[in-house]
Amino acid sequence: MDPVGWATLQAELLSDILLLKQAVQLADQYGASQTKQGNDASAFQLVRCYNIFENMLLRIARAFENHLDKNHGWHKGLLDRLGLTIPGIRPAFYPLEYKMSLQALMGFRHIMVHAYDLSVDAKRLEENRMNAISLANEIEDWLKHFGKEVGRMHSLPSVV
Repeated sequence: MDPVGWATLQAELLSDILLLKQAVQLADQYGASQTKQGNDASAFQLVRCYNIFENMLLRIARAFENHLDKNHGWHKGLLDRLGLTIPGIRPAFYPLEYKMSLQALMGFRHIMVHAYDLSVDAKRLEENRMNAISLANEIEDWLKHFGKEVGRMHSLPSVV
């Protein structure tokens, strides 16, 4: 990883975090109405939230491993991979204790995107809103830790 590529990646990830937090804030606002329209709008924002998070994972995987197999199950594989430390290459991006809530968000996104005749379940929506709020509250710390560890591994400055 060269210094310019590293600075660019960090800037892109910071930009993604702003969008992710915006999506979570909107999901919370829309969900507070507890109407069908509010639940639908909240669910859309949660889909957006996970899409942004997954895009962050893709950026990191491409920058460090420069390889991503987009065969069946690649979404889960990507999430699993970025929870791992690859010695000498990069640290894990997120702490493993968040894996279950991230998997739940990924599953919720999958259902919302691929189910064509679906009414949003208020209980699942609320569970996933809480998962998204937790993600939004923690992700900047994850990026700071990730940046510090990458900097240490590769003698690169941390922009974050």
